[in-house]
Amino acid sequence: MYEDRREPQIVFIERFVHGGYGIGKLPGGKLVLVEGGYPSELVKITITQERNDVAFGKVVEILEPAKFRTVPRCKYFGTCGGCHLMDIDYNTQLELKREIIQDQLRRITKVETEVKDTIPSDLEYGYRSKMEFAFGFKNGKVLLGLKRRNSNEVVGINECP
Repeated sequence: MYEDRREPQIVFIERFVHGGYGIGKLPGGKLVLVEGGYPSELVKITITQERNDVAFGKVVEILEPAKFRTVPRCKYFGTCGGCHLMDIDYNTQLELKREIIQDQLRRITKVETEVKDTIPSDLEYGYRSKMEFAFGFKNGKVLLGLKRRNSNEVVGINECP
């Protein structure tokens, strides 16, 4: 068991899994699903939720970033829940998506299946064909935007690349 869930923990992210989490192990071996962590990164996290078999955490500091990490193009990245992978290069996004599908098929069917490469869009940005807007209130005014990830809080946005 690790020392104290309130204290930040240092975790190496081994792989990326469904839900947009990096997966690693806490000191003591317990699995932790980390929001904001990518494979090959060493990160400092805080534990946000804990269950018997798994913990959930959030990156508070990237100690050793992945080579494929980039600066997000969107000014709302990190607050808006619309895009989860904009801080990594596009080819890596496609590869991680392929790996997630392959992992899910292996876990569900118990059969090793080859998943072909993800077909890229002609556009790296501006290809979204569906937006799920939400209404909220801020300072007594109606707000139209997108929900923050894992929250009902509405983040007002003026554009979406």
